[in-house]
This record gives sequence, C-alpha cells and structure tokens, in this order.
Amino acid sequence: MEYKIYVDERDVNDATSYYIAIIKETIKINGNSCEIVYSLDQVLLTDIVVVIKVTSAFRVYRRNLKQRLIVWLQGIQPEEMLISSTPLFYKIFYYSALRLLEWFTLRKADLLLLVSDSMRRHYEKVYGYKKDNFFLMPCFNLALSEKAFYVKDKYTHPSFVYAGSLDNWQCFSEILQTYKHIRLLLPNATLTVFTAEQNKAEFECKEKYGLKDVVIKYIPQDRIQEELSQFKYGFILRKDISVNNVATPTKLNSYMSAGIIPIVSESLNDFINHSYLCKYIIRINNIEAFENNAVQIKKFEKRKLNAVDVLDDFNKLFMSYYNKENYMNELSEVLSNYESNTFD
Repeated sequence: MEYKIYVDERDVNDATSYYIAIIKETIKINGNSCEIVYSLDQVLLTDIVVVIKVTSAFRVYRRNLKQRLIVWLQGIQPEEMLISSTPLFYKIFYYSALRLLEWFTLRKADLLLLVSDSMRRHYEKVYGYKKDNFFLMPCFNLALSEKAFYVKDKYTHPSFVYAGSLDNWQCFSEILQTYKHIRLLLPNATLTVFTAEQNKAEFECKEKYGLKDVVIKYIPQDRIQEELSQFKYGFILRKDISVNNVATPTKLNSYMSAGIIPIVSESLNDFINHSYLCKYIIRINNIEAFENNAVQIKKFEKRKLNAVDVLDDFNKLFMSYYNKENYMNELSEVLSNYESNTFD
C-alpha cells in the first residue's frame, strides 16, 4: 500500500519533522511504503495521502475529491490567524476562509491525527464534530536525558531559562515581568534566554524592563537539550485562549527532557490534565498576577530537591504522555483498522 506525506517545505520544523517521522516509521512498520513529497504531481489517485494543515488538505481535495486522506491537525488555524500580526482586513478574510476549510476537512477526512483531547472538544463545540475517526498524540521531540538531572548544583540555586521565539503569543513580556518580581524575592535568581531574535530580546530585557543581567544567546537545535540541562526552571506562559487550550507545546517536552521544572500556564489544558500527579511542576493560573506568581515560585524554591526524585517524577510522564513507542503501537493498530475498513 502506498502512502504519500504531502508537505510544504515552509511548514517543516523540528517539531513537525519528528511527528512526521513517527507517522512515516509506523506506516513502514505496518509493511507499507511511505514517501514524503513536496508536490501533488508526485501523488497518485490510488495513494493514501497524509497532510499536516487544512490548507494542504484543500489542495488535495481540489485535485481529487475522492483521494483517501489522513490529516494531522497540530493547531486550530482560524484562531491562530486571529492572534497573528496579519493586517485586520486580511485577518478577517483568512479567518473566514480557514473556518470553511477546517469544517470541510473535518467532514471529509478519513482519519484525523489530533494533538489533544481539548482540540477534539473544540471541534465538537465549534463544528458539532462527533466522529470517532481520530487519534490523539501530543507534540514532542525529545526523550528523557537522565544525565541532565545530575548536572552539578542544578537544583541548588534559582536559575531560570526561556527558549523560543518572541512572538506576542509566547508571552515573553509577561515572563520578564514575572522574573522582575522574582528578583525582588530571590536576589540570586538568574535568567537566560535562548532565541534567534537576539536584538529584540536585548531591547525587551535591558531597555524596556531594565533587566541588565539577563544572558541572551542563540543555541542550535542539536545542542538545545545539553544547554537546557544547566537550568532549574523553565518558563512557558500562555494566555487563556482557545489556541493555547488545545495546544501541546514541544517546549514543555524539551524542558522536562532536560530535567527542568516547568513554570507552566494552566491554560495548556491537555498537559495540565495529564501531569496532575507530577509534583515538580509549577502551575500558573493567571500569568498577569506577577507578584503572586513570584511568591508561588519563591515558596517552591524553599523545597530541597533531590535529582533522583525529580527524575522519577518526570519519568512517569515520559513513560505515558511522551512515550513514542506507545504512540507508534497505537497508531499502527489505528492505521491497520483504517486500511482494512478502506479496502474491504
């Protein structure tokens, strides 16, 4: 059986590449051939096509309405458009178009790969989606590194890190304001920012918020886990909106794989629901309650941590929520059933 994973090169990054690799590997384990293609000219009418965006799904259906299609939905594109920096007129136009494409894709796709149950509930609420043709797997791309938990003095002083872009939805401003209050309570706290947007980070940290001691640098993806392993806490703050409610940020996996205690918004519903038994996570209810959040972090900082305990705590989550082998086994069964139902 022939599978084609159709992607736009612009949509491929570290997170999507890992997810696509899992899909491709699972398809091959099932005894089928699979090829990543960048043009629909490489797709045959008899192929089963996998895409990673509703816009790609539309291109496939525009070419052949009967094409067998599997769609990975890593985010809710219409709502993402609303919080983008796109000019208002185009934002409204594209939002409406994406809503139509999303509705059509949910109605027509043979199988949906969703990143969270919160996403499924969102589609149920917005479009009345009540089918059972879906598979759930969060976004992640790193396995647990045990040695990262045993870095010397890792858990003995309040070292904070933020890794990622500085887009508004990443709430970098709220992170800096939180850290500013932390410094008042924990004068020995440090903050390091890993980002490609170094000039913007310099302005935000040092000019806008007066945080002159923040270390700012760029780290290649292949070194990120090693670099992250030097820190105790990692920020991942998000506003309580639908885009974040359904999301499963790869950053959470990156932090925890390096033994970092995440300071995470409760708005990330899926992660919060799956990690409720984890003791070494700081859950933030309101990201704009800067002083209260700093007090909460200071209270946590008073705890004496043991690397063995943190590792054991995080390992439970990696054995379930971030377990690649489990997802591949489950997806293998789902694909086998899909193939049987399709060709019987």
